[in-house]
Amino acid sequence: MKAVVAIKDVEVIQTIKEYLKGKSRRDYMIFYLGIHTDLNINDLLNLKVNDVKGKDFIQLSKREVIIPDSTKDTIRKYCRSLEENGYLFHSINSSDRPLHRNTVYKMMKDIEARFGLEDLGCQSLRKTFWYHLSILIAKEYTR
Repeated sequence: MKAVVAIKDVEVIQTIKEYLKGKSRRDYMIFYLGIHTDLNINDLLNLKVNDVKGKDFIQLSKREVIIPDSTKDTIRKYCRSLEENGYLFHSINSSDRPLHRNTVYKMMKDIEARFGLEDLGCQSLRKTFWYHLSILIAKEYTR
């Protein structure tokens, strides 16, 4: 398996967000939640609407993941048209099954090609979160 990288440029991230907003609400939300939480792709795809809607954190089997205040409104708007007990990102063929990670991989490969990036994959979302968090922490320590 090839190593994947984080998206380091904030301007590129904003451009990707705008592109995905115009393309697909679902793809935008996968990208948005992926870079704003440290959820791995399997945890992200297995989320149900009632796991995130109106919550301050996401309860996983071994830990809790904080939902940043800045993302709560975006989540609320996205969840409006979804079933309470359904998957946040359900399969195109069935709302009873989560979206498959290959679909996210294809989305990331599209982003890679469209924006001239290299070595993106599903875990690039989580790596992007940690990269930018480490930058913020470094800035705090250098004050």
